[in-house]
Amino acid sequence: MVTHYQFTPSNSNNGPTFAQEEERVGFPYHTQEERDQGISTPPLEDFICSLSSVAIDNTKGTFTDETCTDEGIPFPASDDEPRTILQAQFKRKGDGTIDKYKARLVAQGYTQVHGINYKETFAPVVKMATLRMLMIMSLQYDMKIYQLNVVTAYLNGELDVNLYMRQPPLPASMMQLGSQSLVCKLNKSLYGLKQAGCTWYQKADSTLTNIGFKRSNYYSALYYIENKGEPPLILTLYVDDVLIFAKHKPTADKFISMLQSKFKMTGGDPVLFILGIQVTSTPTLLHLSQTSHIQHLLTQFGLDNAYIVHTPAIANIAFAVNHLSHYLASPTDKAMTAAKHLLCYLKGTANYGLLFTKKGTSFPPEEDWGPHLQTYSDADFGGDTATRKSTSGIANTINGMPYSWLSKRQPLVVTSTTYAEYITMAEACKEITWSRQLLAELSFEIHKPTPLYVDNQAAIYLSKDPKDHQRNKHINIKYHFVREKQLDGTIIVTNIPTLGQLADSLTKPLKKVKVSQHRQYLNIYLIQDI
Repeated sequence: MVTHYQFTPSNSNNGPTFAQEEERVGFPYHTQEERDQGISTPPLEDFICSLSSVAIDNTKGTFTDETCTDEGIPFPASDDEPRTILQAQFKRKGDGTIDKYKARLVAQGYTQVHGINYKETFAPVVKMATLRMLMIMSLQYDMKIYQLNVVTAYLNGELDVNLYMRQPPLPASMMQLGSQSLVCKLNKSLYGLKQAGCTWYQKADSTLTNIGFKRSNYYSALYYIENKGEPPLILTLYVDDVLIFAKHKPTADKFISMLQSKFKMTGGDPVLFILGIQVTSTPTLLHLSQTSHIQHLLTQFGLDNAYIVHTPAIANIAFAVNHLSHYLASPTDKAMTAAKHLLCYLKGTANYGLLFTKKGTSFPPEEDWGPHLQTYSDADFGGDTATRKSTSGIANTINGMPYSWLSKRQPLVVTSTTYAEYITMAEACKEITWSRQLLAELSFEIHKPTPLYVDNQAAIYLSKDPKDHQRNKHINIKYHFVREKQLDGTIIVTNIPTLGQLADSLTKPLKKVKVSQHRQYLNIYLIQDI
């Protein structure tokens, strides 16, 4: 294990104890009261013996994969020093099989005090909507996607405070950590610290900018290098997962080598599996599916042999997920039944996935020969029976391929369907504005106004002409953002029949026939059907 700490003598006679989450492999769980009373967990040898026979064969590699160094510095121990736990778990491959066994020394960050032991904690990660957008654009411009993983990424972070930590009672035969009378002075970050994610992002950010990348003004976890006359080299960061989008392989290899000289990394091959999503690619299409993740969920909840149901669907399960999330704090039997019903639906569509195909495009993008952004906006009226609030549904597409969607309960009770639709239109304008700005920054500029498709004529009139003051004077001023975006040419609000409204499935449950129709509207297909 990489430890990145120094060892300092301690005057404390009370050695640290382990706390282990119940779902982890290894030490039995002890309450805080038991730990305060000195009830300790078994030594590390007993922990190793508690692993399965398969895991025992792999423990030596797990504990000796990396080495640690130490230096004695006088420092008195106190009860303020964060303790540590040792977590042992499996890391799985994309197909669900076990990849390797991991044991990680983790600080108990919940004992840290803001302003003393840590300052900032926020660390941005790339959104799935951004990844899908970039995947669509990479397909249009023959860009390849390469994947890298930073090994023990958080250990690269540099601390901006002096932090001391009690060490675990590890046997000298396993880890040469020194005497139990020592405490650890952390020279770098450690998993479990409040600021671990933030310090890693800061280190990654400084490294990427130093080797020539520009950080996006519209998304802090996205970086790019401009190429004259060609699409830019793009890099995204999701904690320790790195994706590189490049037109030419030698260019990608150059920057991959530069990154590997800065951090210990694995990968560098074309992406096959990222963030739980399996990626199947050809020169003209990309197919994104979550077959193994769905199977894992079915096994976890004992539904492997459950009957398949045909309602509600990948993007259009968003409404079901949104509805069920309202019961997270206080679940009911009815909500659990609905959740199992959703899993049974997923069982029958486990091999379906989002399909992206190549369209005719040019670079730089021309007015009639480039990426076309379209957005669909819809809302129900008071559909939430508990609060009588409405639900907004938004679907955003590039060249007809969805890259982001939203199903969200509105923040207030509205007085009409027009008001509900108008709120959703304003929310859609935010996503359109962000998407256009990001695409323009990456040299994929969109020249024409983005169509915003709405199936409510009164809401369309309201967005274009503020008539009938008596009925609409109570509408919050922030929702008139949609009018401004029409005036500056960002959007053009267009009427669409309800039958062609892609966002319809994001606002209400649909029947079986409509579910199948909307699955095709949202480009969700079986890989075998392609």
